[in-house]
Amino acid sequence: MQSQRMQSQEQLFALPFVLVLFAVTLFPVHPSVDMRTNVAGSDNMSYYYLALFGILYLFALFFLITRLAASWRILTNHWSYLTLIAFIMLSSQWSAFPTHVLMKSAHYVGLLLVCTSAIVVVSGREQPMLRIFVVYTSIAIIICIATVLIFPSRGIEPLSRRWMGLAQHPNGLGTIAMVAVWANVNYLFYSTLLKERVWSVIVIMLSGLCLYGSNSITSTVLSVTLVVVVPMMMWFGKRSVRTVLIISTVAGLALIALGTSLGLTNQSLQSGDVGDEFFSITGRDATFTGRVRLWNMAWSAFQQNPLVGWSFDDLMSLSQKRHLEYMQFHNGYLDLLVRGGIVGSVLLGYLILRKYFLFVRLARVNWRLFTTLASLSTAILVHNFTEASLVRGQHLLWLLFVFVLFSLNHVNLSRSRVDEFSEEVHVNA
Repeated sequence: MQSQRMQSQEQLFALPFVLVLFAVTLFPVHPSVDMRTNVAGSDNMSYYYLALFGILYLFALFFLITRLAASWRILTNHWSYLTLIAFIMLSSQWSAFPTHVLMKSAHYVGLLLVCTSAIVVVSGREQPMLRIFVVYTSIAIIICIATVLIFPSRGIEPLSRRWMGLAQHPNGLGTIAMVAVWANVNYLFYSTLLKERVWSVIVIMLSGLCLYGSNSITSTVLSVTLVVVVPMMMWFGKRSVRTVLIISTVAGLALIALGTSLGLTNQSLQSGDVGDEFFSITGRDATFTGRVRLWNMAWSAFQQNPLVGWSFDDLMSLSQKRHLEYMQFHNGYLDLLVRGGIVGSVLLGYLILRKYFLFVRLARVNWRLFTTLASLSTAILVHNFTEASLVRGQHLLWLLFVFVLFSLNHVNLSRSRVDEFSEEVHVNA
């Protein structure tokens, strides 16, 4: 009975985070605006969703108050993230829509609350943490496929005929599928139950179907990379450092030898031919489906306000000056330069550097957890070369970015401290 009560309480602590995962990805109402502006991860939320997020944030705050000691341990050493939030709030002073900026700032605080609430119960417990994402992605993928099959008017974008399920955009479905591949590929190395492993394989296959239907190239490429790289990294974790160095050296030398031989023999691999072949296979063009024009526009906008940017008002201030067909620039780094300027980019850059510094420390004591979190974090950063999710309010990848960051800051980097904290959480529960 005591174990059941503890488990129920833990589920309540993680519930706000799980519900926010669904709220930022699944939208029962059909997008009513132009698909060009209603891009994946759009921050234009209805009042219904604003109220829903507010309730979830309040629940998370209540849970944290009931567990002040554990919550404080998680929130310590997060001055850099709080500084970023303060800068976002401050940007209302040079925005044409200050109220909108302040409303968005509340969401960044809310993400902090729901992530902290979940980490209180899953920190130091890797399999339950990953199971949350397995359950979420399984349900989300099944719902999206069912929507495509049963309600094609909602699940299929009418112009391009790309799948989007209950996401706001086909690229949104691609993002969900990519996260599903990450969660289930990693879970194969945590679970010892055959039925759970079989289910993870099924979800990976269904995610591949969604990637094909959504025609989201960036998410597809990253998903294939995760399927290949994660097992390799897990395999390396079972080998000595010497073995890993030898294999890496041999692979590097082989690549160098291959490149040299191709260059010496002139195997008709001209850059233009390779590029044309790549774009032909992927169904794209050399402008990355118009992204190059957007990137040039973003760079021009950044040069007008280079220091502090145009503010974090979803580019609404910029749209008053220029006509924008899209409400993001399909590059998270350029997008942040436009919204936050050099100051905002430096603040985020520090968060990224700190995260990978903690990854290096984590790799020394827990290679499997390092592989799990580092693979997700790296996929998010690479994904931002063609889509914008960094510091974008209720975006699935930004929520996961914050969750990984706070998990790393809180995870104890020695097994004794992990066991100590895990025992403390159970005793408090």
